[in-house]
Amino acid sequence: MSPQSRSAQPHHGAVVDDAATAGSDAGRLVAKAAAIHRLSRMRSKHFRTSLLVDSAMAVLLSVFVAEQQAIDVGERALALANDLSVAEGAAILNNLVHAGLVVISGTDTERRSVGLTPIGSARTRGFIDDHPDV
Repeated sequence: MSPQSRSAQPHHGAVVDDAATAGSDAGRLVAKAAAIHRLSRMRSKHFRTSLLVDSAMAVLLSVFVAEQQAIDVGERALALANDLSVAEGAAILNNLVHAGLVVISGTDTERRSVGLTPIGSARTRGFIDDHPDV
């Protein structure tokens, strides 16, 4: 894959293979999720107040993009990708698990994987579909 066919975030975040995903509905959905995630990260660069940052939504979008690209993502990777401390990431994931939106699989805390539940996937897709075009 050529460097021109990938669009990456300058610091962290989802990497989308534009050439592989551009033509399909699933590809457009992944690209849109990545764009929304990118915009939310740009917002957090300008506003430091927690009232303007929706870290849980950013985590959900990160998990969604990873699942769509068949990438296993762990708890620490999610925290790092979303500029959260490990403790903040764990607290957000704990809340998302209790809300029934994500599931954490595995018993080894260093190798556990995070994924969306069917409800989490459906709600995230709904959010992406309802979001204004980006």
